[in-house]
Amino acid sequence: MLPLVSTLASEIIPSLIKEHVGDPGEDVSHHTVKSLKLVSQCDHEPIDGISKKDLRYFADKCANALLELNSEQLEEFAQNLFEQGLDMEVFYLDIIPLVARELHDYWDKDEITFFDVTRATWSIKRLIYSLSPQFIKPDTAHMMPAVNRFQVLVATAPGAQHTLGPLLVSQYLQRKGWHLLPGFDHDEAELLNLVSDHWIDLICISVSLSSETPRLKSWVAKIKARSKNAHIQCIVGGPLLAIEPELVNSIGAHASCAHPRDAHSVGLKLVRVHRKLRKLHLLSAAELSGSVSVKFEDSPMNSERQDLKVRESKKSLKISQKRYSTQNLKSQRSTTNKN
Repeated sequence: MLPLVSTLASEIIPSLIKEHVGDPGEDVSHHTVKSLKLVSQCDHEPIDGISKKDLRYFADKCANALLELNSEQLEEFAQNLFEQGLDMEVFYLDIIPLVARELHDYWDKDEITFFDVTRATWSIKRLIYSLSPQFIKPDTAHMMPAVNRFQVLVATAPGAQHTLGPLLVSQYLQRKGWHLLPGFDHDEAELLNLVSDHWIDLICISVSLSSETPRLKSWVAKIKARSKNAHIQCIVGGPLLAIEPELVNSIGAHASCAHPRDAHSVGLKLVRVHRKLRKLHLLSAAELSGSVSVKFEDSPMNSERQDLKVRESKKSLKISQKRYSTQNLKSQRSTTNKN
């Protein structure tokens, strides 16, 4: 029975929905191409507190909307919520996960069909794609230094079928200023090629089911071995962590995140420390990948880098002068002793 359900979920039902409502990525593919232009060093203002009661209220409204409205009506519904004062980040990171769980509970209680759940999940993803440019739009009033130099890759565990969480994380990291390599459902060969061809500071891995864990340890080890960045940082997230909190250590990850916001805050701390220790904090991921040559005269960080270069040159000169003085003193003593 399980193989049949898996085939229905991953192939048959999505293809039927695609014919009915369209591919969630087909009319917004240009947003992916332009995504790097929208990336900023963004540090958005803190979200005002919202009660669990209010979150549940909005989640109920959204769940009903997903089951009843078409894609155009759904986007209009979301925009109305934003105009009424609902923060878009709260909608993305707090309400949508609640909606997904609520839909699963409806299905578990036989209140809706499996087709309804799949169609609603497809509609959520389509809505996320359509709101993407608005969500990751830079907030130029609040800037975090250096984040736009860091590159991240979001990936699902081998064989994973659940991609809503990784989609939300990837959108949020772009909102916060990270350069994101597109896609999160790569097979192993594609993923290893990406980490070996590009400088990646952080990889975020989403794990949903215990059946996905057996291959994870060797998979993470391969990523680290093949990575162009020998100190690539790995954080793991997903619903399975609530059941298996020791997962982060058992697979060789560096940290875990219980919420999409943690992927940014925890990842940023890890990357900053390792970049700083290796004196790579002034370079962009493109420069470290070798796709962009480092030219101080053309660089937007010209003065900062030149100052660093001058300081390092002076330090090297002092060391050389000290060595020369020591060698000269030894030579003089040797001559004196001979005489």
